[in-house]
Amino acid sequence: MAALRILITGASSFTGCWFARGLAAAGHDVTATFRRREYEGLRGERVRLVCDVARPLWETALGDVTGDWDVICAHGAEATEYRSPSFDADAAVAENTRGLSELSADRIVVTSSVFENGVQTPYAESKRRTTEAFGAVGAAVFVIPNPFGPWEEPRFTTYLARTWLAGDVAAVNTPNYVRDNIHVQALAAAYVRFVESDAARAAPSQYRESQGAFAHRVARELGPLLGVECRLELREQTSFDEPVELVNTDPVDGPEPWGELAEWYRDYAAS
Repeated sequence: MAALRILITGASSFTGCWFARGLAAAGHDVTATFRRREYEGLRGERVRLVCDVARPLWETALGDVTGDWDVICAHGAEATEYRSPSFDADAAVAENTRGLSELSADRIVVTSSVFENGVQTPYAESKRRTTEAFGAVGAAVFVIPNPFGPWEEPRFTTYLARTWLAGDVAAVNTPNYVRDNIHVQALAAAYVRFVESDAARAAPSQYRESQGAFAHRVARELGPLLGVECRLELREQTSFDEPVELVNTDPVDGPEPWGELAEWYRDYAAS
């Protein structure tokens, strides 16, 4: 296919970094917006990876975007203090959708999350309302489940790897939750295909299983690669603040690069 002129927001995020780099690797002309000019730590590393392959627009949000594009990928969202119960959903929606009616593109793709309609928090509400606003102007919707992989935030799989590399037993406090974990490389490949298509919605799915089963999967895959014993303790789950099952609908065939993940954990996450 001919190269597309693509603008993507939220490229400093874990998934945004992989999406921007995946689009560039597919031969597209990618421009990435960044709300600041300086980033530190893990986010700074991701920004540098994106800038290796994409043109940066510094101190720019979606509402500041001008010009005509083949595709606008609205991946960024206001997420400052997103875990706080005082998160301002109204202000977040206003910022996420600022300038929406003035965007000029043949195709707009907005990123949604499987958690939007399942978790009752102000941040989830802001994401849900943002997706609805984009849908009202005909945007295509790409639903993200629970990604993991190199350059991720230090969440569940990072905790598992760090614990095992330290020689300790990893505890799983919510083994009964059924979630949809997906290698970020597989997710990015699905995203590129979706951006290049004319489909209205995609909800890629890979490992739909309990968190206990997924922890065992990670242990089986990473143990031989890390050269350590991956011991687990599945604790009795007593808290069910979220829906038991939150999964996507569209199984994908994608890469399963456990070796790359093990190398990243060994060289970066374990430091």
